[in-house]
Amino acid sequence: MTGAETLLLAAACAALLLGAAGLQLWDRRYGARARLRRRLDRIGGGPAPDAGEAEAGRRRREVKARLKEMERRRADRSWRERLARAIVQAGWSLSVGGLLAAAAAAAFAAMAGLLAAGFPPPVALCGGVAAGAGLPHLALRAAIRRRQAKFTGHFVEALDVIVRGVRSGLPVMEGLRTVGREVPDPVGEEFRNLTESLRLGMPLAEALDRAAERMPTAELQFFAIALTVQQQSGGNLAEILANLAGVLRGRRRLIDKIAALSAEAKASAAIIGSLPFVVAGALAVLNPDYIALLVQTDLGRLLAAAAGVSMAVGILVMRAMIRFDI
Repeated sequence: MTGAETLLLAAACAALLLGAAGLQLWDRRYGARARLRRRLDRIGGGPAPDAGEAEAGRRRREVKARLKEMERRRADRSWRERLARAIVQAGWSLSVGGLLAAAAAAAFAAMAGLLAAGFPPPVALCGGVAAGAGLPHLALRAAIRRRQAKFTGHFVEALDVIVRGVRSGLPVMEGLRTVGREVPDPVGEEFRNLTESLRLGMPLAEALDRAAERMPTAELQFFAIALTVQQQSGGNLAEILANLAGVLRGRRRLIDKIAALSAEAKASAAIIGSLPFVVAGALAVLNPDYIALLVQTDLGRLLAAAAGVSMAVGILVMRAMIRFDI
């Protein structure tokens, strides 16, 4: 390799490392955990002038303590435990070893493909590492998001079933069993696991914590905290859950409104991001000799690799910037 090619390869690797570091810093400052910490800090609990406000403050402190305990348990897990929990959240019947084996297979397949295409070994190695680390992670996150979106779509219906049962005089346990029988999965599946844990003698707070770990959506966490606090402090459970259902419906309307307002910008970003690949494909058909320089020469392959890394970093940064937590 010439000095210019080595310099371009080093620049591509440096851009990849800087992009990864930038995404890590962005996640620490604006990621889900950072937003949760800021929300916890905003939850008040100071002295109140009357009994009603004192009770509200006490409940807020209990909610804050529960949320902090959930966050502490998640942060204390090792990477293997977090990976196993993510597999459970995705609904996959796969072990951690199986997922790591799939990642290794993806890495070797990508490396072999790049070597067969004529890319230098350092570029093939970088591409294999990126494929092995990125593709399984992206597939896992996509499966988790699909399952959580399906759960959220039916969760308010489950709350309505419980509220109607409590108002008609049925115990909460019967309402949970009804949700497990009548509401589609994954809501029904999670509530069946919850009722089975309670039937085996597990305390309600622990069973709800485990359910919130299997399905870490804000909706289920709100439900778990509301049910636990109501069990400890008393109160009208039907009214609490009805208010929670109203809040979740308003939250869903706000999310849908944000999605509608940002749809045009997301479509434009998708079109602009796919344009280089469309143009490259058209040139490969119309003028193969012109585009062949990118795959037949070392300098062209290095430039193509650098462009791919730059585009990947830009796409990930834009994706992080347009994600909203409601």
